[in-house]
Amino acid sequence: MKQHKLTFRQDAILFRNALAKWMRETGLAIGALVRAQDCQYYTKDGHMYPGNEDYVPPVGLVMNATPSANHYAAISGSSEWLNPGSFLTMETLGSQEVDKYRRNVGLSLPCIPGIIPRMGKDWYGGIQDRQDRSSGINWEVVSVGYQHFDSTDWTSASAMKALAKEHFAGPNEQERGEFRTFTDERRQQFSDYINGSIELSEMKDPELPDNDS
Repeated sequence: MKQHKLTFRQDAILFRNALAKWMRETGLAIGALVRAQDCQYYTKDGHMYPGNEDYVPPVGLVMNATPSANHYAAISGSSEWLNPGSFLTMETLGSQEVDKYRRNVGLSLPCIPGIIPRMGKDWYGGIQDRQDRSSGINWEVVSVGYQHFDSTDWTSASAMKALAKEHFAGPNEQERGEFRTFTDERRQQFSDYINGSIELSEMKDPELPDNDS
């Protein structure tokens, strides 16, 4: 358990530092204007779903909130990768006529080459395209924010220790078969990206494993 917690923290630190750098490079910060292509949201007339014929991609402002992300979201086949929770929220523009608590739209982690792989395998060995399976992940920054999220505490040793404690606490305590880690190759790529040895455009998703016979 001690070794698992240590490995968990090490992977979490790499992931969050890489994610913090990606956010800075893309301008994803407080006050950023974001356009989402696959999010449901409220209008004065009710729900607007991506499949609607009159669907208009919502645009909103990223407000003062703390990003939420678990590095398991970067490991294909995990439930966090296939069914990501909310990473950030944005307040949709033109939503003044909507109840205040319905103005926010959750944004999940998008597919980021080398960080959040698009293709992977599920528990049953089938190939999964994350963009087909997940919602709220197809969005882009159209205008950069003015205040970057403070990643100091988000990636600090104390924050990672607390994250590991929460992750391994009952009833979420994991058995060996459910424990997931990055490969050494992925750890090296994360490190190279964080320290500037490679650019985001040089990042590679992990290769899919061969099919079992």
